[in-house]
Amino acid sequence: MQDRIVSYYNRSNWLYKYFWYNNKTLGLHFGIDSKKTKSLNQSIENQYKILIKLGKIKKEMKVLDAGCGVGGAGIYLAEKTKAMLFGISLVPEQIQQAKANASKREVSDLTRFEVMDYTKTSFKDNYFDVIFGIESICHSYPKELFLKEANRVLKKTGKLIIADGYRTRKEESNQENKITKNLCSAWKLKEMIEIKTMTQKIVYSGFKIEKKLDKTNNLSFSKNRFKLLGFLGQFFTFLPGVRDNVSAIKSVLKGLEINLFGYFILVATKK
Repeated sequence: MQDRIVSYYNRSNWLYKYFWYNNKTLGLHFGIDSKKTKSLNQSIENQYKILIKLGKIKKEMKVLDAGCGVGGAGIYLAEKTKAMLFGISLVPEQIQQAKANASKREVSDLTRFEVMDYTKTSFKDNYFDVIFGIESICHSYPKELFLKEANRVLKKTGKLIIADGYRTRKEESNQENKITKNLCSAWKLKEMIEIKTMTQKIVYSGFKIEKKLDKTNNLSFSKNRFKLLGFLGQFFTFLPGVRDNVSAIKSVLKGLEINLFGYFILVATKK
């Protein structure tokens, strides 16, 4: 499964670069709208601001981005808080880009990016103050593999923050089953877990849920970009990564429309 995930991102990196993020946000994920948000990249930046606030991230903290992409969140957090940011990903190309991006933004001294599996890290026990994953923990299967490792390397009372899409309920028809199946196939997911099940797994793994924030209705700029890319992409499915992403986009938009999918930020504390 890991090889499929790496292959997906290798084929799709150019799409994210040219059609999703800019050089400031570098985010391979949804943005969260606020009343002041006027663009997709502002909504991605707002996701980072929410992360800083929820994690109470400040100078000299050690923070892990589990599934860091090209370093967007880590670089932003290092710039704004002066915390020490560690980013890990399965994708060597992403780590190379993350290091280059950190150098360009002059935060190499506050960031460390490595190719590493977030279910089997080389970090010491009780090392991090905050661990977060933005639309990356969805790739963990079973979720307990990541949660167990996060519990090991997180300090006592440290915070775990996961922002991701989830099923809000069980599928009720063959058509709904197909929506979920197509999404998982396109984005190389083993499952699309239900939010209720995810919160249970977090608790069973030694955490206390502090907050469950439903941000499903704060995705307008991301959804609008999805609609545009879904329309344009159907004419370019011969290009690397386009076919999978067009299929995923259609499934995500339909799943959100019928309230099968939702977007949540979960905040938990290690017991």
